Amino acid sequence: MADQSKHSRPKSRGRNMAETVPADDGREADQSSVLAINLDDPTVQLGVGSALVGGGDAEGPRLENSFGRYRTFLPLGAGGVATVRSCFDPHLGRQVAIKALHPHLQGRAAERARFVREARVMAQLEHPNIVPVHELGVADDGSVYFTMKRVRGVTLAQVLRLLGDGEPETTRHYTLPRLLDIFMHVCEAVTFAHSRGVVHRDLKPSNVLLGDFGEILVMDWGLAKILDTADPRAPADLGPDAASGAARSATATVDGAVSGTPVYMAPEQAAGRVSLISGQADVYSLGAILYEMLTLERMIPDESVEAALQAAISGPVVPPRRRQPERGIPRELDAICMKAVARDLPVRYPSAQALLDDLTAYLSGHSVSAYAGTPWHRVWKWCRRHRTWSSAAAAAIVMLAVASSSYLLARQIRYRTLLAAAELSRERGLELGREKRAVLAALSEIRRGSVGKTVSPEESALAGRLQALEQEDENRHQTSVMLYLQASPGLSRERVRDRLTEIHQERLAYALARPNFAEAGRILSLLRQWLGPQYERAAPELRQGLLAAQGRLLGDRKLSVVTEPAGVPVTLFEVREDRSGRVVPCNPRPLGVSPVTPCEVPLGSYLLTCDFADAAPVRYPLLIERSRDEHVAVRSPGAVPAGMVYVPAGPFYRGGDGSAQYRLHRHELPGFLIKEHEVTFAEFIAFWLADDGGRRRADYVARQHVRSEGHEVVELWDAAGAVRAPYRPELPVVGLEIEAAHAYCEWLGRRGRPVRLPTAAEWEKAARGVDGRRYPWGNAFDAGFALTAENDEGRARFSPSAPPGSFATDCSVYGVLDMAGNVREWTASRTEDGAPFYEVKGGSAQVTRRFVECAAGSEARFGLEDLGFRYVMPLDGAR
Repeated sequence: MADQSKHSRPKSRGRNMAETVPADDGREADQSSVLAINLDDPTVQLGVGSALVGGGDAEGPRLENSFGRYRTFLPLGAGGVATVRSCFDPHLGRQVAIKALHPHLQGRAAERARFVREARVMAQLEHPNIVPVHELGVADDGSVYFTMKRVRGVTLAQVLRLLGDGEPETTRHYTLPRLLDIFMHVCEAVTFAHSRGVVHRDLKPSNVLLGDFGEILVMDWGLAKILDTADPRAPADLGPDAASGAARSATATVDGAVSGTPVYMAPEQAAGRVSLISGQADVYSLGAILYEMLTLERMIPDESVEAALQAAISGPVVPPRRRQPERGIPRELDAICMKAVARDLPVRYPSAQALLDDLTAYLSGHSVSAYAGTPWHRVWKWCRRHRTWSSAAAAAIVMLAVASSSYLLARQIRYRTLLAAAELSRERGLELGREKRAVLAALSEIRRGSVGKTVSPEESALAGRLQALEQEDENRHQTSVMLYLQASPGLSRERVRDRLTEIHQERLAYALARPNFAEAGRILSLLRQWLGPQYERAAPELRQGLLAAQGRLLGDRKLSVVTEPAGVPVTLFEVREDRSGRVVPCNPRPLGVSPVTPCEVPLGSYLLTCDFADAAPVRYPLLIERSRDEHVAVRSPGAVPAGMVYVPAGPFYRGGDGSAQYRLHRHELPGFLIKEHEVTFAEFIAFWLADDGGRRRADYVARQHVRSEGHEVVELWDAAGAVRAPYRPELPVVGLEIEAAHAYCEWLGRRGRPVRLPTAAEWEKAARGVDGRRYPWGNAFDAGFALTAENDEGRARFSPSAPPGSFATDCSVYGVLDMAGNVREWTASRTEDGAPFYEVKGGSAQVTRRFVECAAGSEARFGLEDLGFRYVMPLDGAR
């Protein structure tokens, strides 16, 4: 490979960057991929011959002449999926780059199909900023490969990393204008792909290659999504995108229903909402790249995939100017970046072309759509575009200033002008504050009345309006502070301090109303620094307001407890996460005998135990939050039947990220008893054999659908009630229709207290408690905690399911077992869309971790081989 031109790019420190070529999926050679693709139809031919997706020789070294006519192979890079090498094409007498799957992946049809898909997408996107593909072929040993233009260069990720380290040569060469020019070329490539119906879905700095001679190329189209398009030039749909897996790093490419790289992933992409993924998802990724160019820091931390996905979905985004104030980032670029990474789709740029248009307007000195600017700002931009006129005007001003008879008078005029501008800006800021509060109140009212995840047009419009007001108010706030500080030499310090305190007070009140406690804490800290000694001697009204805000942020809340009956010993446990990721009670604190008078308790999650004399100790989880004191009323359930668990009345957090139907919201339920584990084969067959029960009804027999040529249906017990292998009497009963479950509950209720199937809300509260945790044991997923598809050791030990209570870790805060895994469970709740389906909760050995979250749910109309049930017993005979 030829030596790099010294003027084409900076030298690296301690690393040879002259031969950097992304090997696969945009990952550099020091990164690894641990994912496998699971296509719906791994034998699809893709129009290039069956050898491209058939089994290849996965063992042994590849001979140099195995790739057709190509010769003289030299390594360029390698990743977790493929290798890239330089080779010579004797037909055309040129060097090319050849990419091929690793030998151990050639035998995987799904990997080969995705590999072919990447080549065909790149080949059909003919653009100067997209790497041209020369040939797609099959080697002598059946291996798949494709050749493409060979480009010497570095990735944008390497350049940004060196800029962040302050490497002198890189800093000199890659100025902000140069980086913006690179970014605009990337936008042009993405705009062209969108016009052909292709969404990249994995845009990031490591997928942008900067050639030695000015080439700017967008790489790695392996996760591209083909949109519906009428353009005949668009690539054909090359296969499904669905896959499963896990990633080691939040900066590595993640494949599957959530496809892409978490730290650059749009919220709708990170949440797995595939139907919403469009060109706007690429716009968000472009915004994240621009953010990194401006700040030299990633917009989202990359500690882990889980943390990065959560931050992408709902984490705060600090504007670039606030993230790196010392870099002097222009306001227009700050606004363009924030509009590109807006979480709400109506606020985000509608297309990559719209983003490109705003950048072009900024570079040409015109106004941009993302930032209105002050009148002074617009005048300044006009002056930059009309330098002759502005120079003449400046000369006239200088002459007028020289002719001024009094420097003091000119200075006072300047101070008064600044003060007048500051006062106008402050008044406008107060107007924006009132408008923000009104819009926030209307938006909160809509959200309080709608717990579903469907966003109405009115809510979307209000959210977009609120975000625009917040952005304008932020700019107005910065302008006001700057003007007051510039005018301060001509004013008394007390007047400037009072004005700035008023501005920050208004912003503090809004942050608490939002509520954005992190922002409120930052403003409160800033006020303390600004007021200095005056903080303790502030006016009573100001001091009272600041102390109240400080109390909401840092102070403890009050807890009081009453029981029915009274006179019960009450103990309070803290709930903390242990080393395994489980949240467990610890640090018991006796509160005395009920009623417990209000006592100070720090914010956090807790567990109360009440030792009633006529029943087992009642476990009452509670969450102490900033917004309220807690007044807890605990009622004794009386005698609890064997095998039942008491779930006390009260509120809990329902829904959230894991739910397809509900946002996270507080939901109130009365108390109830729930079966400790699922109904077993032995328990149900006793009903089926009873004369007053199932009476051996054929439609009450559990069945399993065997996938064979004739699609055979097998009954899981015989006419005498003997369970057929591999099922056993002590395992949870599965394969029943919901009518059979209802009949069992009715029969059991006739023999004692009434019982019924739980509602989806009752099931969710029994599983997760009150603090909104994701799993019964806490917020961290561990495959060994429950019997699910990810638990290979558990599946090898227990088949087809486990006896109840086999996994002690799969236990809720109330003591209910097997809520996350083992078998899924019927509920009495129908799905919200009006279809004849019932909501199914929990996971099993046949489904992945997506179903394990307490908020998650699936749906069913017929009995399935991993679907069982448990029942609840209302208190006082309530149905």
